[in-house]
Amino acid sequence: MSKCKVQLAIVGHPPPDFDARELASWNSNVFEISSVIESFQLNEDAAGDDWEFSDVQFENAVRRDPTCDFLVMFVTVKLECNWYLRRLSDNRIVFTFYEMDHIVRHHRLPLKNLSLRVLYAAVLVFRRYGSRIPVASESTNYAHDETRGCLFDMNANKMDVVASLHRPCVCERCCSQLKEAKVSNELIESVKKEIRKVQKPLADRIIDFVRAHTIFSIFVSVLSALVLGITASLIAAWVYEFMKATLSSFLQA
Repeated sequence: MSKCKVQLAIVGHPPPDFDARELASWNSNVFEISSVIESFQLNEDAAGDDWEFSDVQFENAVRRDPTCDFLVMFVTVKLECNWYLRRLSDNRIVFTFYEMDHIVRHHRLPLKNLSLRVLYAAVLVFRRYGSRIPVASESTNYAHDETRGCLFDMNANKMDVVASLHRPCVCERCCSQLKEAKVSNELIESVKKEIRKVQKPLADRIIDFVRAHTIFSIFVSVLSALVLGITASLIAAWVYEFMKATLSSFLQA
């Protein structure tokens, strides 16, 4: 199974808590990030009536490196139709953190999780359509309206994206459609395995566990306090006896 080689580019000012180098260091058997991650200035104002940037405005923003399978451009401005992802020509994608960053931070999730979700979904779309990413004007049916915590949730309500940012999945329907499109079982299984590592920070996972298992957590806390108290008492007693014996030996000498 060959990896997809992915080119990343930052267009405009990135969010302060987003570092594309974290994506480059992500260990994956599915994709590899090009070592060169370039940034570009966004020189134009929005062309849309509602301050949105059109697909046409990004068509000439960044060229895809021909040695890479596809390009993902990260921006922070509002996109056409207020989508958070638009598919351009020549296997290029533009993804925006507009509004998405506030939603993700509100749920104490890192922007890296959102970016990885985009990358894994892009790899599967690329393979599903015969090593190409269809443009936005092309009719596709890989996304579903129901929110299942899947990479291909439509997320018409942007708040629903959080369901697929902690241990996301590829739902049964999507797996079936990918297999029908001749995507290999090995690739699908690798993606399913790797996206389980896309998780909330450890501290938040502990908080979620405590909330879900309150009585058990209280019991463990009380038991831990008792064990620590007993252990501290035993250590203090041992230290006291040791010091007493040492002092006695010293005085006798």
